Amino acid sequence: VAPLRGADMAVAPFFSADGDWVGFVDSNDQSLLKKVSVLGGPALPLCKVPTTVFGAAWTLDGTVILGVQGRALLQVSDAGGEPQPLTELDKEARDTDHLWPSVVPGTPLILFVVNGNGRTPLTAGQLAVVDRQSRKVVKLGITGTHPRYIPGGYIVYAVEDGSVRAIRFDAKQVSVSGNPVPVLDAVGVKTSGAANFD
Repeated sequence: VAPLRGADMAVAPFFSADGDWVGFVDSNDQSLLKKVSVLGGPALPLCKVPTTVFGAAWTLDGTVILGVQGRALLQVSDAGGEPQPLTELDKEARDTDHLWPSVVPGTPLILFVVNGNGRTPLTAGQLAVVDRQSRKVVKLGITGTHPRYIPGGYIVYAVEDGSVRAIRFDAKQVSVSGNPVPVLDAVGVKTSGAANFD
């Protein structure tokens, strides 16, 4: 294990789809997203957003999807630029944030967390999916945070008690089935919805 040159002020790292780059949030300015080669070198800025970045995911087509406190999901080219909206907050449902995006490989689907009602993502986060092509959002009816797709058709996610749970997910139907099953305990979770697993 060795420090990655150029990423000494990095938090919340995530890999590019090809594994050649690491994206991260600058710990000195958590509204600034950067990237650095896995070989090290100078960090390059991707974008700056109005508030704190809460999660990012890198798609195969070179787009970075990011969650931003108090905003819907944004997307930006991995070459950098001005972030553009991917989702819209549902004001009738009192959504306040769309956070912690994650790619479902081989599909246009992005898993994420919908937060609202003036509560924290850890206590009130609801798992959801957006189709990048249609922009349709499907709420899955599950309270949790930091979702990740697992090959074989599962979503794993953290909950308030620090456990990680799994539930079967059908990417074609964009739906879950069965009951969540605990798979890991004692994972560090924060009120922001950040969870220490991947």
